[in-house]
Amino acid sequence: MFVPYFDKNLKLKTMRLKLTLWCFIVFTVVSGIELKAQMTFDGSALYGNEWITTGQAYYKFYVSKDGFYRLKYEEMAASGLPVDNIPANQFRIYHLGKEVAVLASTDAIMKPGDFFMIFGQENQGELDHALFKDQTDLFNPYYSMFTSKSCYTITWSANPGAARISTINNDLSAPVPKEEYFTNTERKVFSDTISKRAIGTGSFIRSPMYDAGQGFATEKNTFLTVPINFTGAFIGPNVPKAQIRFWMAGKGEDDAAHSCDISLDGVVVENEKFSGNKVHETRLALDHETLKQNYNLGITVDRTRNEFDLVSLSFIEWTYQKTYKFQNARFARMVIESSPIRKDLELEDFDGGTEIGVYDVTNSIFLTSTRENNGIYRITLPPSVKEHEIFVFNLSDLKDVSQLSEMKLIGVEKSNINYVILSHSKLMDDGTGKNPIEEYADFRRSPEGGSYQVKVVDVDMVYDQFGYGIPGHPIAIRNFFQYLRNYYSDLKFALFIGKGLENKYSRKYSSEYDQFIFIPPFGYPGSDMPFVADNNFIPFCAYGRLPVINAAEVRKYLEKVKEHENFLQKYSYTPENREWMKRIIHLSGGRPEDAASLQAELETMERVIENNQFGADVTTFYKLSSKPVTTPDLETIRSLVNGGVSMISYLGHYRQEV
Repeated sequence: MFVPYFDKNLKLKTMRLKLTLWCFIVFTVVSGIELKAQMTFDGSALYGNEWITTGQAYYKFYVSKDGFYRLKYEEMAASGLPVDNIPANQFRIYHLGKEVAVLASTDAIMKPGDFFMIFGQENQGELDHALFKDQTDLFNPYYSMFTSKSCYTITWSANPGAARISTINNDLSAPVPKEEYFTNTERKVFSDTISKRAIGTGSFIRSPMYDAGQGFATEKNTFLTVPINFTGAFIGPNVPKAQIRFWMAGKGEDDAAHSCDISLDGVVVENEKFSGNKVHETRLALDHETLKQNYNLGITVDRTRNEFDLVSLSFIEWTYQKTYKFQNARFARMVIESSPIRKDLELEDFDGGTEIGVYDVTNSIFLTSTRENNGIYRITLPPSVKEHEIFVFNLSDLKDVSQLSEMKLIGVEKSNINYVILSHSKLMDDGTGKNPIEEYADFRRSPEGGSYQVKVVDVDMVYDQFGYGIPGHPIAIRNFFQYLRNYYSDLKFALFIGKGLENKYSRKYSSEYDQFIFIPPFGYPGSDMPFVADNNFIPFCAYGRLPVINAAEVRKYLEKVKEHENFLQKYSYTPENREWMKRIIHLSGGRPEDAASLQAELETMERVIENNQFGADVTTFYKLSSKPVTTPDLETIRSLVNGGVSMISYLGHYRQEV
């Protein structure tokens, strides 16, 4: 991505490249791809902040695993929530912009010992879909490309919350015949690496856009095998068939042919043919009368159509009718058929302790069941016109929310703001109480810095307000800048201060790379253009990034900017003073077999820039060694840079091993 420098005359000057110039050119060439100004989420065009009421307070907490969570009175009071003054039935909890069902210990003013309980879910691919023009292109809907953290937000209003879970008694009188089985779904999700559409020779050409088949999955291979266990399956006639469902994606050009043999325990049961990078779904059906407990599913690539063919797998799930024996599980999800009469269940071998919790998601009811002397838990469900989705769990696994904090919202109203700086709170304190980000903003507000109307925004606030609180999600940044267009009609500059890493690294190795993660880029390979691009993929303001990793680097950059601005204002336009602005450095690197073609390309560009009105003086350095990294004439380069150059251009392969 480009990291431009903005001078007071509104000229965009390139200081530094994170990606190659080639990547930028490819990115602009595909400008025919449409990007909607608002994301499409849950069937609606949204900015992501529609659920927020201006002036209302919101408190947030995070969930990284599926389970039941308890929000205690004590934690809420300590965080500043007005639980001593507002009845419990006026509180609401939101997730992804929607109110979630809440079990409250009371409807009145809460007291010590009172609580709210919800079923919390880890972040999967719900919001990732919004990054794609065609939302069916997301390869893995069960593993987010950015984080497992979901954000839940609690607030209140004068009207009672609409989504409440009612507690009922487990009425075991007048029993009916017990159910023999329920519908059970199990799933394996793969996240070995990120799958990304890549075309061209060697499949190395990639676009920053989120495109067909992108998402975490297995490594691409010619053979994949997955064990499938139908544990506790009900064996018998007249029941729905067991189903196996999985998603594959291939490698190669958009019209590349893929052919795979699908086998169970070595016996081929299907041959799947598909093309391109699009997600391909396969379904298999098995009779319950002959269903085995264990299978090995195999996927074998048939290379007779494509000698370079490879495929990857994002998830596989299997659904079957299961008996009520749970092999000492502490949590279970069950789907039970609708019925005009009660349903009686008897759970065996469930590790639930003295009493288990039972949550009927479909009908928003909660009950408990006590373990009987024979170890069985008996449950009675009321009639339902829809099939029941039921969660049963060991009550001792109820998780307490321990970190509740107030959400800080960005004030946005019509104004003459024309320069927005997006940064991270870690860069807003140099350790002595000073804020170098604000210092930079103050300079840009000054006459020497251009007299801009500058707004500084913390990226974490953007996630909260425009991305449903999901940390590190790039759709929030895009939503934010699209939203600003409605209020800042004179917006000219967007400056991102803080390094970012592609999600290939930030998602899988966050602890290792935390020190380099401040503001994420858009896509893989990363770019900043889509954050400020309109429907036609044209930036509506100049943009750039200062990829710093600490506050000291921000201040050093500010000092250089001040010196540069002072030079432009103080010294006259004479050849002696401005000669350095004509100097350009070309750097070339790549595999030895590519050296000649890269050199020819650079020589062509050199002739263009030296013989047009710019009249550049170009110095070119070539990487000629086969070593992954070499240092071409470092002293000469250092001397040129210290003497002043207007641009440094890199041409070569953007790959780790080059």
